[in-house]
Amino acid sequence: MSDTSWYPENYYIQPTYASWPVIYYWDAMTFKQGTRRRDYWNHAWARALQRWEPVGLDLRFRWAAEPPCPVHGLEVSIVDVPPGIGAWTQYNPPPTCGFIEVDITTWQSAYKGRNIALLTNVITHEVGHSLGFGHGGTGVMENPVEGPWWPNSEEIEAAKAYWGT
Repeated sequence: MSDTSWYPENYYIQPTYASWPVIYYWDAMTFKQGTRRRDYWNHAWARALQRWEPVGLDLRFRWAAEPPCPVHGLEVSIVDVPPGIGAWTQYNPPPTCGFIEVDITTWQSAYKGRNIALLTNVITHEVGHSLGFGHGGTGVMENPVEGPWWPNSEEIEAAKAYWGT
């Protein structure tokens, strides 16, 4: 591939985390433990982070107690984002946490339709942004809805090179 502008080393956002090699994804949702919605949300996150395991980072999804982001990382939630976005990620340098926000319409479509794959794919793509990727290539950073839905070898190798794993 000749265009690597979307790679973490070349993209305009080049994240670093104070907890590296651990990256925290702080769950800001108020779903009660043991409910279907909580289980669904947790399962989608576990699957999405598992897809990035070959990079060799310790990606941790944890419930956010007070304060909402106790260690630098990203706060994750479901919100009403502008139409057509689906989800978005913002990285903030330490000590301020960034965020991943999944659109409520995306959440409702996935949950009501029992389509955990859709939610997992969107989260996998957003985790890619949190690792420094822009849009591009032929893997999950290309299009999270239409596929492919897993990070491909190019994305894994680019992330390994950037993160030194």
